[in-house]
Amino acid sequence: PEPEPEPEPEPEPEPEPEPEPEPEPEPEPEPEPEPEPEPEPETSSESMEDEPVEEIEEESNLPEGESAPASAAEAYVDAVYESSQLNNRRPKYPLKARRKGMEGVVTLQVEVSVLGEPSEISILNSSGYRLLDREARRTVSRWRFHPATQGGQPVTSLVEVPIRFQLKG
Repeated sequence: PEPEPEPEPEPEPEPEPEPEPEPEPEPEPEPEPEPEPEPEPETSSESMEDEPVEEIEEESNLPEGESAPASAAEAYVDAVYESSQLNNRRPKYPLKARRKGMEGVVTLQVEVSVLGEPSEISILNSSGYRLLDREARRTVSRWRFHPATQGGQPVTSLVEVPIRFQLKG
C-alpha cells in the first residue's frame, strides 16, 4: 500500500501590530451637574462636504490635587462649567475613508487648560478606523474651549468630545 501524503499545515496569519496603549485616565470624581446646552453655532457656508459632527457632551473635573465637594449642591456652587466649545471647525472627512465607506464615532477625552486650549487628548472610544481617529484628534487639537471656572478663576478640566463620521446615503 502507498503511504498517504501528509497534509501541509496551513500558514498562520501574521499577527497585526498592537496599537500603542493610550495613557490610563485618572479616576474621575462624581460628575458635576451640567448646564443647559447652548444652541449649536451656525457654521460658515464654506463648501464643507463633511458629515455631521456630533454635539459635544461635557464632563469636567476639578484640577489635580483638589478633592471633589461633598455634595452635588457644593459642586454646582464651587465650579462653573459653561458650554466649553467655541465656534470650532468640523473635522474633514478623509477622502480615503470616504472611498472605503469608513464610518464611526470617536470619543475623545480632552484636558482643557486654564487658557481654553487642549493640553492633552486621548481616545476614550475608537471609531474602529485609525484614519478617522487620527483626523478627529488632529482637528480637536486646534480647537479652543471656554475653560471651566472655580471661584471665578479658570481651572483645568476634562471634556468628552464625541465626533461622528457618517456618510450621506
